[in-house]
Amino acid sequence: MRERGGGRIINLASIGGLVVDGERSSVYDASKAAVVRVTKNTAHEWGRYGIGANAIVPDCMRTALTTDLLTERAEENRLVDTHSPLGRIGESGDPGGAVVFLVSETFVYVTGHTLAVGGGRVVALRPDAAGRFGGRARPRRSRVSRAVPCRPVGRSSRLRAPVRAYGARTGANGPERP
Repeated sequence: MRERGGGRIINLASIGGLVVDGERSSVYDASKAAVVRVTKNTAHEWGRYGIGANAIVPDCMRTALTTDLLTERAEENRLVDTHSPLGRIGESGDPGGAVVFLVSETFVYVTGHTLAVGGGRVVALRPDAAGRFGGRARPRRSRVSRAVPCRPVGRSSRLRAPVRAYGARTGANGPERP
């Protein structure tokens, strides 16, 4: 590509590179997040040669590989209800439009971008009837909130660290030592 004066690289990752894809998916998600990061680095390093790099991250698509996952209509409905604002599972041809977009000469200035092809999952993850997000129970929030006194750290007043109050009293100007 460098000798020809440029070109387009399209990497294929997965929605797991942007969001948690489910229980026990940390290794898979990390590998897909790595593809997303390599795409950004490639765009930065090779852009000077006219080579653009982008990534496509499809969500669950109806393919030969997902037939085992989508065996029951109830499970498919749950996925749609909790993951897809467009109200359907993706079809195998859906990512093709993203490829056409990203390799088009009209969009040659787009590089380092990650295009999610997932029916809106990254913007609208919704809980199911049991209050779970993607099959996981939502953590309960404590009703009691304990305030921790903080003091500025370093030169920036925006950085704050907890104050250790070993027998300290709080005065008008912050903690005081006895």
